[in-house]
Amino acid sequence: MALSSRPFGAALAALALTTALGACGSATSGSPTGSSPSGTPAPDQVSVTVGDEVDLTDALAASAAAMKAKKTYSFTGEAAGAAMSGQMRVDGDGTAMTIQTTVQGAKVDMLLVDGVMYIGGFPHLPPGKTFVKIDPEGEDPMSKMMGPMLSQMAEAADPTASLAGITALKAEVIEVKDGTTTYEVSVSVDQQLAIAKERLAVMGMGDTPLPTPAMKPLIVRQTIGPDDLPTRTELVGGADLTLNLTYSGWGEPVDVVAPPADKVTTFADVM
Repeated sequence: MALSSRPFGAALAALALTTALGACGSATSGSPTGSSPSGTPAPDQVSVTVGDEVDLTDALAASAAAMKAKKTYSFTGEAAGAAMSGQMRVDGDGTAMTIQTTVQGAKVDMLLVDGVMYIGGFPHLPPGKTFVKIDPEGEDPMSKMMGPMLSQMAEAADPTASLAGITALKAEVIEVKDGTTTYEVSVSVDQQLAIAKERLAVMGMGDTPLPTPAMKPLIVRQTIGPDDLPTRTELVGGADLTLNLTYSGWGEPVDVVAPPADKVTTFADVM
């Protein structure tokens, strides 16, 4: 039974891009063993102006702490050209996420609950089934391939932990307006390769080949509000690597529940 690849590919792209910013902090370090922040006051604690260049650690330290304190948020936007919305709770083993996206008219739902990813919206599922799951402990090929990534998502989503060891990247202040500050960070191809290698090694996938010829420099723009919480994120790295998210609902309840077991199948039954 064939599984339509377009919504599946878009779903995984949305998942990867939505969690990428949380993961990239711990992986963009100039030192693989990590190092402590510079100890200088964070930019939101001092006056910054357009054109200033600051350490990325300092730029986002207060924001990371504020995000961790709130734990939950909602978001809307698009990833890899697909419209999306969702909610997230960042709380260690209790980390959970829901994403709804539509690609070429096909609606795709993704849920992350207790470390298991459920994806709904594919045609041609077995009768009575509405979700396919990727389980880090699953035996089907997709679970074995993607499971290590899911097992790292709780750690990757922790905004405070993700800042540990960042020493090589600088952030430029590109806008200061109405109490908000927007920072821009440029990540070279070499830095991206270092990020990818480190994350793959952590996930036990260190031998995975990297798409070096297809990679382009990456631009990340992060807007922080007067309460130190992010209001918008923009990521541009080529036509197939884009992300635009607007955040809201910080600290509000997030209810993410796994679908009924009798509605769930595995990729072994659909591929």
